Amino acid sequence: MDCNQLDTLIEAMADGTLEPSPAERAHLETCTRCQASLEHAHQIERFLGARNLPAPPEAFTAGVMALISRERWQTERVFDLGFNLAVAAGLLFILIGAAGLAWSLGFLT
Repeated sequence: MDCNQLDTLIEAMADGTLEPSPAERAHLETCTRCQASLEHAHQIERFLGARNLPAPPEAFTAGVMALISRERWQTERVFDLGFNLAVAAGLLFILIGAAGLAWSLGFLT
């Protein structure tokens, strides 16, 4: 374990989303640079946790969910159109093939 590998994990360790492995703990115990980085990250987390956050507007959640729903519907509509066009092309291909087969067998003469 070296400092470069641990640098990418410091933030997750500071916010509690990652528990350090034994190798990471051993490195932290011996490396003053990584200890300082982790302490700095802890200070940032404490600062962010102590801030007073404004409450979102009443309709915020409903508005966001409506936007997500609308976007999902538009995305599904595009996929549905693509699927329907693919099915139509496949059916057209089958019909043309059946007509060609009937023509070659003399059923359409």
